[in-house]
Amino acid sequence: MNLWDLIINLLLLLVLLRYKCSQYQAFTAFLDSIGYCFFTVYALLDIPSAMEGMIDNGKAMLELEELDPVSYGMKILKKKLEFNKRVGFTKAHDRLPEFFYSEPLPPHNEVFDVPLKEIKKVFRK
Repeated sequence: MNLWDLIINLLLLLVLLRYKCSQYQAFTAFLDSIGYCFFTVYALLDIPSAMEGMIDNGKAMLELEELDPVSYGMKILKKKLEFNKRVGFTKAHDRLPEFFYSEPLPPHNEVFDVPLKEIKKVFRK
C-alpha cells in the first residue's frame, strides 16, 4: 500500500467513525446538493468552524433558517429512489452487480460483505 492509499483509507475510516454509514451517505448527498466536492469533507472534518461554515453556506443557498444536513441528504436519497421507481427500476435493479460479492478489490483484496438486511435498514427512518 502506498502512502496515498493509506491516507485515503484513514480519512475514510475517520468519516465512517464520525457518522454511521447511512448518515455518511446522506451527508455526502447534502454536500453534493450544495456544490461541494465529496473530497472536501476530508479536509474539513476536524475543523468545526469549517463544517459549520459549509452548513451555513447550505442554509443560505437553500434559503433555509435551520438545516440538518443528514435529514436533508436523506430526503435527497429518497427522491432519487422515487425517481428510479418512476422510470421503471424495481427492487431487482437495486442491487450491486454479483462481482462485487465475489471479486476481491485490490489493494486489500476485500469483497463487499454488507448483508442485504443491513442495507435495507438505511431507509427505514
